[in-house]
Amino acid sequence: ITVNYQEKGEAKRHLLDMLPFLAAHDSKNMSKAVYQSIERVGITDRVWNIVTDNASENSAMLPLLSAMGGMPRFRGKASQVRCMAHICNLVSQAVANTFIKAASSVQTKKHQELIDDLTDEEDTAPDEDHSSSDEEEEGNSAEGTMNAEQYDIGDDDDEHVDVLDESDHAISSALCPELAANSNDEEELREILSGPSTRPRSLHTPTSSQAGPSSSAPSVSHTATAAEQEEQEMRNGEVGLQIKKLAWLSRKIHFSPSARRIWKRECRKWELEKPWTLLRDVATRWDSTQRMIARGVDLWKAVISFTENNPKIVEEKHRLRRTDKATFDSLLSILTPMAKATSKFSYKVRPMIGEVVGMFERLDTIFANIETDTNRPAAWREAAERGRKVVSKYYGLSEQTEVYSLAV
Repeated sequence: ITVNYQEKGEAKRHLLDMLPFLAAHDSKNMSKAVYQSIERVGITDRVWNIVTDNASENSAMLPLLSAMGGMPRFRGKASQVRCMAHICNLVSQAVANTFIKAASSVQTKKHQELIDDLTDEEDTAPDEDHSSSDEEEEGNSAEGTMNAEQYDIGDDDDEHVDVLDESDHAISSALCPELAANSNDEEELREILSGPSTRPRSLHTPTSSQAGPSSSAPSVSHTATAAEQEEQEMRNGEVGLQIKKLAWLSRKIHFSPSARRIWKRECRKWELEKPWTLLRDVATRWDSTQRMIARGVDLWKAVISFTENNPKIVEEKHRLRRTDKATFDSLLSILTPMAKATSKFSYKVRPMIGEVVGMFERLDTIFANIETDTNRPAAWREAAERGRKVVSKYYGLSEQTEVYSLAV
């Protein structure tokens, strides 16, 4: 539990408590634990709003917490602020997961071997270099204690990311979608995406909550024929396959010392700017799929050269094509706004509540422009529509929170 407050006009943030939660993780037990923590430090009369992720248990906890009394400023759901970084992650899932899930059905229909997280013996066999696994993603600059010239130690990238970065055994979101899936998020997205596309009411004025809901947003959805649905599913699957291939390549280079050395030679040959690390997409890092694709596009010349010139390392089923870059460019146009928002609200020392409303507006505008652009293929317009539905859902929910109206 962290507390955010102001002191003489200066915003402050401090860690209040770390709760060892041994009881069932339900709303009743959580409300008791939270109340005991704030009561112990004597701030029950100062709590105004509570920020949580969007799990249903958290939403159910707030009315229980308010009913305990002694918190005159806290008004249950009217004082609930939903985590913007989690919302951005849900938007990214709505965009990308449809492609990834469709990939398996496409491979099955084409009788192709599935691309999964266990590739070949070299990836999983014990190796003296395996412990380091090219820890460039953690900012380390050495690969074990091997000879520097032989292992290109001096050319390791300096990523300067969180030292608590993902482990070597982190699950790939693209290669293992079933294992990476969060049941609460999946249920939430199914509910949102199956509903109508509606715009939330404006929060520009304090009286906007009295206005009626606006008309439905422009949509690319229509009653498709079975043939059209199958064709779109195939197109979505092709996009998903390309994401899986890049995830496989990132994993291969990360775990295979020999592939890693060849990869660095390719980057050096093309005189690419560092960092040279192909980032992995992992379920524990919300923006990792976007980061993986963005880095792959930056190093695209080496990606293609490596896959074309090393058939013993990269089999045909894993091989990316030169034309696949257009797919990744289109994906980035949709995913990058969420990655930037995630970074803004995750790493900024003191993000302001008023910035959330502006972010909702910006994301909605970006998705609306893509969704209504008839020059774009339907796959990207529908992806933008999915993202826009999630944005609209949580923009609308923000109207229940009094502090948003005050912030704008």
